[in-house]
Amino acid sequence: MKENNFPINIPMNSETLIEERLKQFSLFVKAGGYTPDQVREAYYQAMGVSDDKNEDETIKTIATEMESMIADRFPVNRFVVFIEKEQEREDAMKAYMTYVENLQLSQKEKNMLLSILKKRRNGELEFLIDGKPSVRVDLEIENAPDTDLAIELLKIFKQCIDKVPAGEKYEFIFTC
Repeated sequence: MKENNFPINIPMNSETLIEERLKQFSLFVKAGGYTPDQVREAYYQAMGVSDDKNEDETIKTIATEMESMIADRFPVNRFVVFIEKEQEREDAMKAYMTYVENLQLSQKEKNMLLSILKKRRNGELEFLIDGKPSVRVDLEIENAPDTDLAIELLKIFKQCIDKVPAGEKYEFIFTC
């Protein structure tokens, strides 16, 4: 039987290695407190397509990390997906806060709803229409990522508000 002796440099479980390296990059971004905009600009600089002539050390640090990963054969398109997901996360948090701030509630109720996410509170959320219970949700959120939590709470709030007939008052009650 004839052996094929040609060089193949594909690591075993390459997808697993890529995912592990992406997790390390995510930790690097979180530890540095870098924003999606900073990571995006660093990506543009690493790719040599940036219009920004800014010599920001933060951007350089991120770009250097990316260039190191690319030199180790990390797929460039994974940065694009990563940046998009980080932007979605950032947008979800802003959307949650904006939505709550615009509800027809007292500031105390708004602060309570915001604190569920900010302080990661577990408990029971009850929605009342004209003082009558309408929806009750048990929240166990200790391990939920902030983004997922913001998205889910937004869905719950919107579903509740959609049930309110015109002209009727509503309120949220949260108990730990």
